[in-house]
Amino acid sequence: MINNKGAREILGRFIHRGDLHVYDRQPNKKPSTIHVSVRATVGIRKKSPVRSDMAKGITQIDYIVAAGVFIVVFALVVQFTSNYFSNIGDKTTVRIMTDQAEQLLDVTERGFEPLSWPYDSRNDSLILALHLDNSTLDSSQYGHNGTISGANCSAAVVGRFRTGCSFDGINDLISIPAMNINFSEITIMAWVNGDYTDPYTGIIQSGDAPQPIGIGYRDTTGQLTYIWNNDSQATYDFESNLTIPVRNWSFVALSLNASRAILYMSNSSGLFNATNSIAHEVQYSGTELRIAHDNCCSGRYFNGSIDEVLIYNRSLSDDEIYNHWAYENLLDKIGLMSKAYKLYIIVNNTAQFWKVAQPVETITTEKVTLNYTDLGYTANVPSTIIYEENGSVVPYNINGKVITFSTSITAGASKYFTVYFDDDSNFPERSATISGVDNITETVGHVQAFPLVQYNSILLLNNSNYTRVMNATGMPRDFSIRLLDLNGATILNFGPPPPPSGNVISFQRYTLYQNGTGHIRRGRLSVQTW
Repeated sequence: MINNKGAREILGRFIHRGDLHVYDRQPNKKPSTIHVSVRATVGIRKKSPVRSDMAKGITQIDYIVAAGVFIVVFALVVQFTSNYFSNIGDKTTVRIMTDQAEQLLDVTERGFEPLSWPYDSRNDSLILALHLDNSTLDSSQYGHNGTISGANCSAAVVGRFRTGCSFDGINDLISIPAMNINFSEITIMAWVNGDYTDPYTGIIQSGDAPQPIGIGYRDTTGQLTYIWNNDSQATYDFESNLTIPVRNWSFVALSLNASRAILYMSNSSGLFNATNSIAHEVQYSGTELRIAHDNCCSGRYFNGSIDEVLIYNRSLSDDEIYNHWAYENLLDKIGLMSKAYKLYIIVNNTAQFWKVAQPVETITTEKVTLNYTDLGYTANVPSTIIYEENGSVVPYNINGKVITFSTSITAGASKYFTVYFDDDSNFPERSATISGVDNITETVGHVQAFPLVQYNSILLLNNSNYTRVMNATGMPRDFSIRLLDLNGATILNFGPPPPPSGNVISFQRYTLYQNGTGHIRRGRLSVQTW
C-alpha cells in the first residue's frame, strides 16, 4: 500500500486508485496488482491539477513502479521530483521537457543518425580522407589509399572515432603514394593520442627534399609545428607554444595559404591556434606521404594512435577547422538509433533433409555454411554473431563472404540458430578453425532488419562534448542519456546528473544494443530532462 498520504494523493490523481496495476499487453492475461511503498522527502502541493487524459494514458502503459520520490514507468517512464507544477507556466515547462525526453528516447526509426561523425565536407577540395576504421582506404574521390608498414589498423585499436591505427614509435608507419600536386594552399588535420620518440617526430609528413611538407612535433618540446618553404627553418622551428597532450586524444591541424600558416591544437581546455605570418611558396608533393613518420632522417617515428587523417587542397577557415574539432556543432539530432539484421538457420536431422539417402544418425560435427553473397546483402562479415537456442555463442570461420560453423545434432532432432550481422560497423575478426561434414540441407530464413543502439553511436556519443551537443541540437532543457545492460553494467552515460530538486521528466525503455565485440545485448535506455 502507499504509506505516505501526500504521495497516495498524487498517485491517485494519475491512476485514480490507491493501488498500481501492471499491464504487460499480452492478450487474455489478467493484470496483476502490486503494492508500492513511497517515501516522500520533498514538499508536495496537494491541489496540483493533473489532466485526466494524462492519467488515462499512464494507466495504459506497461509497467509502473514507484521508488523514493520518483514515479518510474518502464517502457515509458515519468519521474517527478520536488514540487509538482501548479500553474500554466509550470505545465508548459513540463510539456516541453516531456517532448524533449520523447525525442531523445526514440531509437526505433532511422533518420536521427548524423550523416557524418566526424564532420567532413566532401567536395573536390578533399583530396585525402583516411578514417582508419579497420583499413587505410581513402574515402575521398581520389583513391589515395595507404599502405601499412608495421602499424596496427585492426578493429581492435580504439580510435577517436570508432577505430584507429596504432604505431610503436620504432618503425611503424602508413605510406601514401605521391599525390603529384602543386600546393599553393593546404589543410592537414588528424586526431593523435601518443607522444614523440625523437625530436621532430612526424605526424603527417612528406619529408623528402627538396620540398617537404607536413605537420609534426618541434624539436624536444612537444610543440606542434609544420614544414614548408623548401625545408625552411622558419617553418619547422616556428614556436607555436601549442604543446600536444601526452597520451590523450588531441586534434591537430594546419591551414596554410600564401601569406600565413595557422596551427591548431586541442586539449581538455579547448581548441587553440598559433599563426606564422610569413610568405609561403608553392610546394610540389612529388614523394610519398607518411603517417607517423618524418622520413627526413633516422628515427622520428610517432608512438601512439592516430585517427581521421584529412587533407584539403585549400586553406580552411577558422569556422571550418572549428567544426572539424567540435563536430557536434553540426548535429541536428543525437545519433543513437540504427539497425542491424538477423536471420534464422534451422538444422533438421531427419531423412528429408539429408543430402544422400541413408539411415538418419546422430552427427557430431555437422557443417553449416552461410554465403552473404547469396543473401544479396552487403554485410560487414566480422560483425557476424551466431547464437544457439540456449543463448551460447557459436564460433565460426570466415572465408571472404562465407561463414561456416559446425554443430552436433542427434538423429530426428532440430536445432535453431540466430545469425546477427551489420552492414556499417567494424569489429575485430573472430575467425576460427571449423571442421565437419555437410550432410544436411539447412533451412535459411529471410533476412529481417531490426532496430538497435549501435556500438559506433554509443562510442561517438560517449566521446562528445555535452554543451556542444545540447547547443547544436537545440535542446531547450538540460538532459542526460543512460544505457545500462540488464546485468547492471553502464554502457552509455552522457550528460550531467539531474538536480536534487525540481521537475524532472524521465522516460525509459528496453532496447537491444551492440557491445564492443558486436554481440547483441539487452539494455535499458533512459533519458531525463529538467
